[in-house]
Formats: sequence, C-alpha cells, structure tokens
Amino acid sequence: MSRAGTAVLVLWPGRAGAQSPTAVLRVPPQAEAGQTIVLDGSASADVPPGRVVRWIWTLPDGSVVETPDPRLSIGGPARPLGPGRHRIQLVVVDDAANRSASTTAEILVRDTTRPTAIL
Repeated sequence: MSRAGTAVLVLWPGRAGAQSPTAVLRVPPQAEAGQTIVLDGSASADVPPGRVVRWIWTLPDGSVVETPDPRLSIGGPARPLGPGRHRIQLVVVDDAANRSASTTAEILVRDTTRPTAIL
C-alpha cells in the first residue's frame, strides 16, 4: 500500500508578514522665510519587537532624502524656503524592510520682510 505525499510546512521565527510601521510627521505650522525648520518623525513607530530604522523625506522641491535619524532640518539662510505653503512627506522603514504608508504635513512660510517704499 502506498501513501500519498506529505507536505511539510516550515515556520521560521521572525517577522515575515509583520505589520508595517506607522509614520508620524510633526512640523511647525508656520515659519518665517529664511528660518531653519526641523522636521520631526521621532513619533513614528513599529510593532514590537520591530523598530524604525530609516526615514524617507520628500521635500517641497521634490527631492528625496533618506536618513537614519528621525529629525531633518531644512530651509535656513543657505537654502531658504520661499513664502507660501509647502508640503513635506514622510515614509518610514522598519528593521524587517516593511514600509509605512506615507504621511504628509504642510507648513506655511511667511514673508516678514517689510516692503521698501519708493517715493
């Protein structure tokens, strides 16, 4: 009598199929033109025992910056953001390479330079 083949399922400990981390982006609601602005992704989190290991920032000019640090400074005197509303996007990646959904924040940059009167 022969037996039908047997399937073996091997379960590896680890985080395969784990939940994605959650990106949380904090920015000041407004700033002055020329001011350095600190983007803060430190409240981003992963389900334990995982941890967030990369922050991927999409800046107002469309450039993408990837950092191992949850904070990023933009603007400032060397590369000021012009007056107006600017959108910043954040995606985080955990130690199992799971990516979060993106989150977006907006900052209003005000022009505080007084106009020059010409008579």
